Amino acid sequence: MVIFKGEDIETGLAKVDWAKNTYVKTLGTTLEDGFNYNMRLFVIGPGGEIPLHIHEKLFHLQYVLEGQIKITIDDKDETAEKGDVIYIPSKSRHKYINIGNTRAVFLCITPLIEDKTELLE
Repeated sequence: MVIFKGEDIETGLAKVDWAKNTYVKTLGTTLEDGFNYNMRLFVIGPGGEIPLHIHEKLFHLQYVLEGQIKITIDDKDETAEKGDVIYIPSKSRHKYINIGNTRAVFLCITPLIEDKTELLE
């Protein structure tokens, strides 16, 4: 058994260079034979956004911890808030905008595979 000890949200955050007022940190990674996963924590500050982008292979399973996020998946807009779960299939164009007055925080679980992020705006 492995337990990844938690820290406060701000500890260890790294700026996402291609996004506005957005930070990320890896919380844990599985290293088993077969399929593996990566769990990251994203923080989007007020007025922040992750621009429209796409991944060829990666899909996302996300859980919103704080705030309100407008999410565009392909051509459909949805609003996600605390307690909501988001699934973004691979090859889907997606974008996140913090629409609240406080930070938006979400967990993001993806397969641990090589893939690139293609920015679309």
